[in-house]
Amino acid sequence: NQLPDIFALLPPSQPLPVRHFALHTLRTVTAQQWAVLSPDAQHALRGALLDYAASSMADLRTEPRVVKEMVAGLLVACAKHQWPAVWSRMVEELHELANK
Repeated sequence: NQLPDIFALLPPSQPLPVRHFALHTLRTVTAQQWAVLSPDAQHALRGALLDYAASSMADLRTEPRVVKEMVAGLLVACAKHQWPAVWSRMVEELHELANK
């Protein structure tokens, strides 16, 4: 599983083009490779995205728009694949994220 390596490229300390590449790679995985990921890998990807959105992104006032939009889009992609059957707590988890 190479996804942890991709998440290492996302911190705000990385240059924006590197972060954009990592987010684009994750978008490709969610759009084209989701079905071949194991359920555990799907859960881990969703969890890592939520963790990243909650604690690793820069302040939303300073975070580049492209990063905010791509993270939101990735969470939407996870929701399309998993809600409500697999990600039954989606609304609660996103509400908790919004209130952090």
